[in-house]
Amino acid sequence: MKIQFSEHAQLQLHKRPQINREMVIEAIDSLDSVRISYRGRHIFRKQIGNKLIEVVAASESDTIIVVTQYLQE
Repeated sequence: MKIQFSEHAQLQLHKRPQINREMVIEAIDSLDSVRISYRGRHIFRKQIGNKLIEVVAASESDTIIVVTQYLQE
């Protein structure tokens, strides 16, 4: 499945230097859990080292579109 970053997600990567593209892709490809969120979007969760990353994404046919990503404390 193809992963695409929305303009907002790309901006957030620059604002949140503790998160990188590889972490987001890992959270989607080898997630620990996923749940359905607002508007049918998915929240992918992955523990990476001592960080818990959440990735909000939408699905369109064979593409996952990353909407935003953030770390949970």
